[in-house]
Amino acid sequence: MFNRAENNLISFYKENDLKASFRNLNSKNSLLAYHTMRNRFFSERLNLLPYNFNNLNILEFGPESGENSLSFALNGAKLTLVEPNQDSCKRLLSYFKDYNLEHKIQNLFTTDMLNFDVKQKFDFIDAEGFVATIKPYDLWFKKSHKLLKKEGLLLISFFEKRGSFFERFINLLPKISLENTNDSKKNHKSFIKSVMKNKFPTNNLSRSIDTWYFDHLINPFAQINWQIDSQNLIDYANKFGFSLYSSYPNYKNNNEVTWYKSSQDTKKFLEDTKENIKRNSLSFMFGGNFYFYGPKNKLALFDENIIKIISKLSDLEKIVSITKVENFINEISELRSFLYIHKDYFLSEDFKNGIVGLNILIEILELAKSNKSDLIIKKLSNNNWFKNFWGSPVHFTVFRKK
Repeated sequence: MFNRAENNLISFYKENDLKASFRNLNSKNSLLAYHTMRNRFFSERLNLLPYNFNNLNILEFGPESGENSLSFALNGAKLTLVEPNQDSCKRLLSYFKDYNLEHKIQNLFTTDMLNFDVKQKFDFIDAEGFVATIKPYDLWFKKSHKLLKKEGLLLISFFEKRGSFFERFINLLPKISLENTNDSKKNHKSFIKSVMKNKFPTNNLSRSIDTWYFDHLINPFAQINWQIDSQNLIDYANKFGFSLYSSYPNYKNNNEVTWYKSSQDTKKFLEDTKENIKRNSLSFMFGGNFYFYGPKNKLALFDENIIKIISKLSDLEKIVSITKVENFINEISELRSFLYIHKDYFLSEDFKNGIVGLNILIEILELAKSNKSDLIIKKLSNNNWFKNFWGSPVHFTVFRKK
């Protein structure tokens, strides 16, 4: 028995008239700016160099409006596109026609990932933004493995459990502070926009705050129970014939120096990678470089604290109650105590910044309990720590077919 919510995600987008990836690239300058940003991200963060895409056979699942597809085409790739939303297909084809790139599309299929099946093997598969809606994960790993050439690469993006902490936290604040008030649902969006007014990026390559609000906060598939735990993902990939090529944030432990001709044992690589993810948990949650340097027995306690916080946050997403809010506050307080006791295992500036942040989270939750939404907005709108607090909700990983 499997749970496949990919089509429900499409329905959610349609019901809310949501074009999740649409960036209105209506001029050559806007297209080139987006293309440059995408190439820079690929080369600097994922070790995917733009010129390596030239003449590659790329299979892209869920291209939506086709902004990323355009970037692949500009790099010389030959595209097979699989998009179940017919309205998105129309926008995509219009884009390619406007920029005279129709010849780069080899095929466009209006189906979804699991129903797609061809004999052709591809050099590169792009499946950004939706794979977490297909459970169990072996369904899309097996499908990708079947469609890739040996040594081919699979790129996915997804909401990550630790990295999404800020967005799930901020989504809950108005639910707690506006509970049992008039028009609480209507005022949720107003609260979020007020809190985010000095924080949300305003450059012309960003999505609108309304799109972000629906896609990252209201979207039921952005909730914790649909998110991927990056540690588990590494094991899944290995089980189904993939090895980690690159990721952002970085999962690999790149600090160990060994003889350049040596190759790392797979089991040790998996253990080291998962350990590095645990040590970077607060970096994922808060942003910045917040690394835990303690011994493995202390790391286990640290990870246990993080897991409990995420668990209590997940409980609150199901239903809000004062008791659950207090349990959530208690777990954050436990993490604060852990930091004080083990402050020597963090860089001093990271420790100070972490304590400031945890104090703010606790203070804000106490205000939310008392339904003081106006005071929360006032405090967060002018708080320097909060302005830099976002973490890394969306993770990108590239896997290589063994």
